[in-house]
Amino acid sequence: MKYKEEKATVNYCIKSGYTPNLLPKRSINNAFGAEYQPDVYGMALFIAEKSISKYIINFCKGGDENPLRLQTSGFKIITVDVDKPFPSIDEHTVDNSVVICAGLLERVVEPDALITFLANLSYGCNALLMATVDRERFRSTTESGPPANLSHVREWTFEEFDNLLASYRFHNYMLGYTLGENIYFKKDCIVAISGRLVYEKPTSQHQYPLKRVLAVIHCYNEQDIIGATLDFLLGQGVDIYVVDNWSTDESYTIVKKYAETYGGRITLERFPAEPSKYYEWEKQLKRTEEIARESDHDWIFHYDADEIRESPWLGVSLQEAVSFVDGRGYNSIDFTELDFRPTVKGEYEAGDALTGPLDRFEFGRRPECFNQTKLWKNIKGTAIDLAWSGGHCIQFEGKKVFPLKFIYRHYAIRSEAHGRKKVLRERKARFNQSERKEKGWHVQYDIFDDSTTFLWDADSLLTYDPVTIRREYLVELLTGINIIRSSSLENTCCGKIYFDTGSGFSEYEILQLLFNRRTNTLLQEIVLPEGTRAIRFDPVENAGCVLHNLEIISERGHEPFEILNGFIDDDGTILFADPDPQIFINISGGLSRLKLQYNIEIFSEAVSFHLVEVYKENLAVIDELKRNISDKDIVLTETNAALAGVEKAYNSIINSKTWKLTKPLRKVLDVAKSVLRRVSLLS
Repeated sequence: MKYKEEKATVNYCIKSGYTPNLLPKRSINNAFGAEYQPDVYGMALFIAEKSISKYIINFCKGGDENPLRLQTSGFKIITVDVDKPFPSIDEHTVDNSVVICAGLLERVVEPDALITFLANLSYGCNALLMATVDRERFRSTTESGPPANLSHVREWTFEEFDNLLASYRFHNYMLGYTLGENIYFKKDCIVAISGRLVYEKPTSQHQYPLKRVLAVIHCYNEQDIIGATLDFLLGQGVDIYVVDNWSTDESYTIVKKYAETYGGRITLERFPAEPSKYYEWEKQLKRTEEIARESDHDWIFHYDADEIRESPWLGVSLQEAVSFVDGRGYNSIDFTELDFRPTVKGEYEAGDALTGPLDRFEFGRRPECFNQTKLWKNIKGTAIDLAWSGGHCIQFEGKKVFPLKFIYRHYAIRSEAHGRKKVLRERKARFNQSERKEKGWHVQYDIFDDSTTFLWDADSLLTYDPVTIRREYLVELLTGINIIRSSSLENTCCGKIYFDTGSGFSEYEILQLLFNRRTNTLLQEIVLPEGTRAIRFDPVENAGCVLHNLEIISERGHEPFEILNGFIDDDGTILFADPDPQIFINISGGLSRLKLQYNIEIFSEAVSFHLVEVYKENLAVIDELKRNISDKDIVLTETNAALAGVEKAYNSIINSKTWKLTKPLRKVLDVAKSVLRRVSLLS
């Protein structure tokens, strides 16, 4: 069955006046370590594992190969080539699959059949992931086509792609941004996730009766925030059981008033029976387990007084989202942690942490932040264990975690004064030392003492907005992928190869070249696109550099080259003082591949620009010297000697370390200016 009733607009929902490229070239095969839309494949594997899928259906074009991570994943890979008739995939396979179509839609001249096929799959598969470049982020807001990337037919904006999916009646879907590649880590691609795991409202076909959810909150001295937390949970359709650990502020009184107002929706107790000198966390977690066993609620929530936990779907309450998850056959929910931080001095009004000045956050990066399964189905007769993990993760037999994470906003410290009160005076002194020693608990505040601040640099944090966060960090929120990444830029750097296949050098028909920063070496083989007339090789982006032992080798031997913005020494060493180093290679005779190898030393951007300025000064002095030589025979010998000194001193730069590079240039300038003064005196 086709869910699309009629074809989308002629240009597939792209703005009027846009010109597609109806004669696309085949895309360049990248063999240099770059992976396109890397997090889309990571997300697909994450969801496939959590949903216990058996198949991954991956769409490709022509001779494209499945990424290595798919080939070695252990799932059965079904490859669909869009250049061939679409296969018939049985219902059982679709029901147990995750579907991927990444970096493909923009390369298909007539994608109607492909989009329709994907839309149909979205109603049966666990998840369908689509990714395509965003025209505004990849190019500009005024771009009207055709795409600069000659392998692309058309490129969508975020809103246009949203309209496209809606016009083809995809199953409920979520839209956001993802990385285009793993070189520069720029979020210039749109990612859509559809399928049966994305929330849909109850219908006559899919009924999700509302489940009763109970949040168990352990509270100690949270008078400034506990009221706002209770209001939030009540508004989300969640009942509340507060376990007060003998607060010394007004927390207990505040909760008691709420319990009196809301009757059976809020229960309050003090635990343990008598006040304790120490914060005994294991006993409190065991108490939560007891409350869960005694409760007749369908789902139980281990909840803190200083947090907001919400569904990933805007406008969908926790009760509605939990009921949907229950209806899909899952019995527990994980969360992605967002740690909110105070950035300015001064107090805040009670409750403002949730709605006011605390709008800056960072993703939780501690190991326990990636396993926050604190919401589970209350299955009678099933033993549960919350204490084993310090309350971070529920454990029980038959646990099946929903593949998409929910959102956890944590407001542990609300101001400088609050941090000092909570951490230094109330928490650290009450921690159970045996729990610290034997279990490794209560160490999160060890970095704080009287000499440290509880304020963060605002520029180091992200600004929270419920709409923007779900768009910009969709992959991170739903899976945790990309929150911690061993960035390749820490150990490697990259240059670029630009190809001229008859229309000049394209900014988008390029290859990325990676070299190791530790060894400063590169050895790469380049497959030339058909019809290549020339290539431009930029050894590094936005920095000067020195290249040693550069070799460009083809089938016929060493290839000649020209350099721009640089100088070459007698021994072949090349200096690029300008932060835009370029090497040109003319291609003739039907060459099919080249091999590049070299050693490189990179200057910082500041050094590069300084070298350019000093070099310009030298050129001006040298030019003036040359003008004076013809009229001043008396200083001819001395001037020639000075010029020779200039050349010798300049060449000495080649063997200088980066931090010493400006010294020889200053010597050049001093010598040249000295000669100028003598010439001026003789005039």
